[in-house]
Amino acid sequence: MQRLIIYPEYFYHPNVLSLEIEMGYMADIIPIRLWLWAIAFGYHNKSISHINPRYIEEAVRWEGDPNRCYKALIGNGFISKENDYSLGFRDELWDIDLMDDL
Repeated sequence: MQRLIIYPEYFYHPNVLSLEIEMGYMADIIPIRLWLWAIAFGYHNKSISHINPRYIEEAVRWEGDPNRCYKALIGNGFISKENDYSLGFRDELWDIDLMDDL
């Protein structure tokens, strides 16, 4: 079993605040949904370049204009173009803890 660890400074990180300004109230939860989806389906340490942006937006429960959320995630560093479209900010804002089954 794996669990997502979110560091206390997450909600005050400049990129999180920028995403919320760009996308609106409660947009700070979008990266958390992205990371949970990635962990659940094994993308937390792999490229997501082959995945349709609309599928990613569905995974984070985005209901707005198509591709707007995906572009905002890239623009604010939550999906890293420099690292073959992998997830950004690992070790800075979030990490994964491998837990033994209880």
